[in-house]
Amino acid sequence: MEVNYRQSFLKDLKNLKGSSVYQRIYEIAFTTLPELRTYRNSRTLKPCKDIQPVIVFE
Repeated sequence: MEVNYRQSFLKDLKNLKGSSVYQRIYEIAFTTLPELRTYRNSRTLKPCKDIQPVIVFE
């Protein structure tokens, strides 16, 4: 799947470097999501309600 990231997401992720959640978010964003064929193939990702997506699925 092609994944596009907003600049604000990349900036926020950069600010998290060194925190306990950085590596997990990095793995999801740059390894798990691009390897998925569709969003529904994921068992670990759940949609958020009332929040604009940070990642745009095409």
